[in-house]
Amino acid sequence: MSCNHSHSHGHSHGDGHPPPPIPTNPSQSLNSFISTSQLNALNLNNETSLLPLLFKSYEQRYSVNPIFTADDDLIIHIPFTSPVKIYSVILRTANGAAKNIAFYKNQPGLDFESVGSLKATYKAEHPHVGLDKGQVDQLAANNVDSFEDDDTFVEHHLPRRLFSGVETFTLYFKDLWDDYDDDEVVLFSIEIRGEWTGLKRDPVVAIYEASAQLGDHKRVKENISNNVLM
Repeated sequence: MSCNHSHSHGHSHGDGHPPPPIPTNPSQSLNSFISTSQLNALNLNNETSLLPLLFKSYEQRYSVNPIFTADDDLIIHIPFTSPVKIYSVILRTANGAAKNIAFYKNQPGLDFESVGSLKATYKAEHPHVGLDKGQVDQLAANNVDSFEDDDTFVEHHLPRRLFSGVETFTLYFKDLWDDYDDDEVVLFSIEIRGEWTGLKRDPVVAIYEASAQLGDHKRVKENISNNVLM
């Protein structure tokens, strides 16, 4: 994780002490590989057309506009232009406005009816970190566009072996912290980091060409020679 983000989470809830997560850096951002026209969210209070603004560039990471909210639970489907391998997700939320997050690989049809019966690819508890509710209200009242505080970002490190070949990445925000004095999920930004693994269809052509028979090329050469003689 970049030194500009001070909270990093990737620990296991089981026994033992796993090694610390591998640090990421801004050059690994996958936000530019998101198919923004196909972004979708369930239970979001904002217009769906504003969703691309949630996935800010590194230079825009301190921006707090627009503020994205949802009543209680929220599902966000994030399609990519081609398969990727995901390393981590960096979130900026209101403090206490998100508690449990489930991450799903390639489940573009997931909704609130099916989420209870489908096992998540990975789950994490979002710490009690973020912009305080009073700060959020003050920023909105004063029409402030940005707020620089690196302590309000959290990076969730994901098991890399589970998130390769990702075409659609889904986040399910469930529950708020008990002492949070509101009933809304509040998000300011999402950054996904990992590795772009390239197009998936082009190799089919290469395989066909590589398996061509020598006799096929001989017949083509003979046909060309006959046409010249004619």
